[in-house]
Amino acid sequence: MNSSGGAREAAEFYQRELGFRLSDTISMAELGVDGNGYFLHCTPRHHSIGFGRAASARSRTSITSCSKSPTSPPSAAS
Repeated sequence: MNSSGGAREAAEFYQRELGFRLSDTISMAELGVDGNGYFLHCTPRHHSIGFGRAASARSRTSITSCSKSPTSPPSAAS
């Protein structure tokens, strides 16, 4: 993502088009990064995906796999 609005736009797209729900929004200011981080979910897990700018010069997007069918959260032993 090239702008601080990119994370917000991506989170809005995932909510609007893919049915994800917002779990948390965090300020990235403590890391010296403009904008917010957004965490969404599509299963009973609290966070399925997160968007935000990295504190380094290179921005990153983190994506984890997600199934729309309800499942149990993984156990700590997994």
